[in-house]
Amino acid sequence: MDAYAITKEDYPTLMELDKKVYPTDDPVTPEIFDQWFANNPEFGIIFKESHTHTQAMQL
Repeated sequence: MDAYAITKEDYPTLMELDKKVYPTDDPVTPEIFDQWFANNPEFGIIFKESHTHTQAMQL
């Protein structure tokens, strides 16, 4: 399993996953992700296995 810091290219997948886990009327947006990961992008980690997103973690 590989791991890497979240990038802007991951945002659509993360937003989709977030809606499934936390369905709200006010979901996360790319601007919110930009704020979260602006100073420390390594705090958002994507774990990949066989070219498929398997987990995302925010520290």
